[in-house]
Amino acid sequence: MAKLETCGKKGLAQQGSKDALLEELEDFLRENAERRLCMAAVDVEHFKLDEAGCNWEQYSPSMREKLKQRQQLLIEIERALQNKEFCFYLQPKCNSMTHAIVGMEALVRWNHPTRGIVSPGEFVPLMEETGLITRLDLYLWEEVCQMLQGWKARNENMVPISVNVSISDIAALDVAQVLWELVQKYQLEPKLLLVEITESMLAQNLKMVENTIAALHRKGFAVLMDDFGSGYSSLNMLRNTSVDAIKLDMQFIVRDSESSKGRQIVESVIEMARRLNLPIIAEGVETQEQVFMLQSMDCLYTQGYYFYKPMAVKQAEELLAQPAMENYWDLRRDMTRRNYKAFTGGLVSEKSAITLQAFQILADNALVLARLDLVTGEYRIVKRDERLMGVPEEKTLQLESYCEQLVAEKAIHPEDAAQFRAQAKLELLQAALFRERRSVIRRCRRMVAGEYVWVRIEVLPCKDCSPEDPWAVVVAREEFPEE
Repeated sequence: MAKLETCGKKGLAQQGSKDALLEELEDFLRENAERRLCMAAVDVEHFKLDEAGCNWEQYSPSMREKLKQRQQLLIEIERALQNKEFCFYLQPKCNSMTHAIVGMEALVRWNHPTRGIVSPGEFVPLMEETGLITRLDLYLWEEVCQMLQGWKARNENMVPISVNVSISDIAALDVAQVLWELVQKYQLEPKLLLVEITESMLAQNLKMVENTIAALHRKGFAVLMDDFGSGYSSLNMLRNTSVDAIKLDMQFIVRDSESSKGRQIVESVIEMARRLNLPIIAEGVETQEQVFMLQSMDCLYTQGYYFYKPMAVKQAEELLAQPAMENYWDLRRDMTRRNYKAFTGGLVSEKSAITLQAFQILADNALVLARLDLVTGEYRIVKRDERLMGVPEEKTLQLESYCEQLVAEKAIHPEDAAQFRAQAKLELLQAALFRERRSVIRRCRRMVAGEYVWVRIEVLPCKDCSPEDPWAVVVAREEFPEE
């Protein structure tokens, strides 16, 4: 304090010496940085006492040690922010049936100079209490945008990345404007940067958070509600907010998946989200039993250690660089979800999980899996073996022109070409599937991995196939000689 008074007197005595005064103040602040951080730790403890409804706590030696540890941690955090020791790992979100990655979440880590990678549980709570979390978030948001810009420049596979926004960020910043300026600076589309907010934030300050969500939507950002089910869940909360998706809390699943009552609660949450047209991601999935349970409830998007642990950016890039697995869910959604309630009798059961697994097995054993509109001829390829010759980039084609292309590219054996072309006529397929209500089976030789092999092609009609409901599944499988 005496030094501060001295600085003040010098400033008054030397009106023109502004630089000298600033130097004195900088020295004072530098020397007292540790003292200020210690006071911040004391302030946090005082705030906790207020929250507990009391204004005193009996002193004990352990209290001094605790304050000392908090002071030391704050000093190290301050140093880490200055030295850019914080980084982020990426944890994939995926389709549990196909393992196709649909996005990733950026999770902060501390690359400590002596301790190595430190998990967020050790430092994030203190940073949130002291307000330092906003400095950290600003840094991480920019780092994520820089990474996405690099992926884009190198033409690498890209998925949306989620970043976390805290209530401190919303109170201190115009979050929507900050993120908008970042995506503009790094020439990114807003859809590549997702925002995650926690359910507790909405419960604590609904109006302020809702205003931020609205501003983010105006800028083109999507918002996910994280930790759903952690204690504040209600239909009214979902109804009164405008989030774009929810993440079912990992502890909610772990706590309740073993009992029939817990299963019903999880099912109710998923059904509640579905009725409000909200996509749902199950977060923290750790066991195969949980995966099957979620699949049986038509909840396919997951995040958790069962599939992928948080990983360094380089590992995530290597994972995304692998040939993408086809997403078979589109077919199941188009052909089975319409009759979902009828199939389960209004209840979700293990039968639906078995059905989804059966589709997975079918797809894994098929060279081609596609959906055909028997009226328009639209042929939508859902899965195609990479060993097949004559593969166009388009996923949606016209059946007859597609078959002509295969013949022209000699993907079909020349001796089978005429019959193959004739059997692809829509009128012949309509006669068999609309009027006779039977499947169509054809055989031909097709080029697979550089040689012609016999392939069995089946066209399977949906139930009550007709011009009003004209869907069929086309399955092509390699025929193996009987041993």
